[in-house]
Amino acid sequence: MPSRNKVLRNLNAVERKILCETSSGLRNGAVFSATYFAGSAEREISDNATLQSEKCHRLTESAIWGALSKIIEDHAELRYTVNSDLQFEPLASIKFNDVVHKVEFECYKDEQVNCYGGAPPYLLRHIFDKCFFTLGRGKPLWQLFIVDESMVIFHGHEVLFDDFAAANFHKTFLTVLNSLKSQNTKKVTSQFVFQHRHGLSPLQTSIFDRQQLSLLSMIYSPLGSSMPALLKDFYNLAIKKPLHFIEYGRFEHHTPTILNLPSENLKFNQLCGKVVFGTVGNMRLNALQKELDRMGTSLQAFITAATIFCLEPIVDTTLASFSICVPMNLRKSIDKSPELGLFHKNVIIDCPAGLRGGGNQKFDTFRQENLEGVTLNDAGSSKSDFDTESHFESVLSLVSGKLKSALTRWKTLRFEDDDLKWMKTEALDSCSPSSSRVVEINDLTGVDFSTSRDDRYHIRDVCASKSRNSDTFISVSYCSSSSTGLTLGIHYYENSIIDNFVERLETFIDAYPNLV
Repeated sequence: MPSRNKVLRNLNAVERKILCETSSGLRNGAVFSATYFAGSAEREISDNATLQSEKCHRLTESAIWGALSKIIEDHAELRYTVNSDLQFEPLASIKFNDVVHKVEFECYKDEQVNCYGGAPPYLLRHIFDKCFFTLGRGKPLWQLFIVDESMVIFHGHEVLFDDFAAANFHKTFLTVLNSLKSQNTKKVTSQFVFQHRHGLSPLQTSIFDRQQLSLLSMIYSPLGSSMPALLKDFYNLAIKKPLHFIEYGRFEHHTPTILNLPSENLKFNQLCGKVVFGTVGNMRLNALQKELDRMGTSLQAFITAATIFCLEPIVDTTLASFSICVPMNLRKSIDKSPELGLFHKNVIIDCPAGLRGGGNQKFDTFRQENLEGVTLNDAGSSKSDFDTESHFESVLSLVSGKLKSALTRWKTLRFEDDDLKWMKTEALDSCSPSSSRVVEINDLTGVDFSTSRDDRYHIRDVCASKSRNSDTFISVSYCSSSSTGLTLGIHYYENSIIDNFVERLETFIDAYPNLV
């Protein structure tokens, strides 16, 4: 239930847009998973060993409870919800069983098979398609799935947790776990992992509310001819519609019901498509990074350019233009910014047909009706008429320039940044899904999970993903850990055409620069 000592904050336009899309079934949060283990080195374990026999090397319920109780007190985002007036409101208490869900296998072999290379696909499908957050009911907007006291999957509502926040949760969780005295082995007796007390910090002001330029100054600018439409959209999104309106779109056949309590016979839109995880080992990653350093470019620019490059021979010609969206984490450049919350801006890179080199002729062989069974060798054959190396370098140069320009723009303009303004203006436009086609690239390698040799718990096998949303038809999320290397997670609607893209991107990253 909500706290009596309310510290409320109204949702801004961007947050309302996310809330609208989530409650409408158009998206369902960000996920970040990591496997925790105790000890300085991994040990050989028999396939027939039970997970109970490995209990001393796993996360116990008391350790999880102890770590969560401290993290929740220290991070306001974990103890806030959204009330029926579309305001952020602090919770009076949080039950352990409301935010922690356990998944268990019978033996170690089963765990290794199901969790190999990342979070179990069927569990991701369950999270994205079934585990919706309840708004206006005094419930937290995040949850954990603990897989056999080892893998921890954080699932957060995007109105309070962006992709960087989901990764930062694990960084904080790991730090707190290792700080617990005597590993908090005392048996847990309380059902509450958090109960309100005075003196806790409230939510910080949103990054989108720190702009000095007011909405009115935007309206009365020389471009203010769009004022009536802007005011109408703002009214429809932010004022006119109460909380229950936003369930529109979650179901194929809409019948008004209480938010997040739909009729059982209504059919949900699937938010989990196909998720593929892959790993670039440390040796290969170091060699790749050395090459990128020589070229004077970043891993973020390389992954983004490689994505554009590898989409070329396999996309349908109807996808003549699409956009790349690169969320940029701004936390390190904002004083006292929280590790959770929404503190990023979206950098948009338009990809018209002209950018992709060689004209549209090279797409002819790979129209949708001809793509069944296409191989990488087939795709490569269409590139014989132009220099692939020069073409990739031109794409990489453009992407690198766009990202550097976006960073310079932020350093110069701060909260007057055009990218932030665009996100806010776009949110005011409409609550309806966008018709644009977007490929989202999430670089989470800036989150460091390193530990000291004296620490009890360590992390390996990190991976990230997010639900499908209305306009993003592919999302590429990647993160790293010292024990595993770089892990990429690609989420897309199940389609043989995009399967070819995934195969091509995997081969390209593994072989660059020898492939071009």
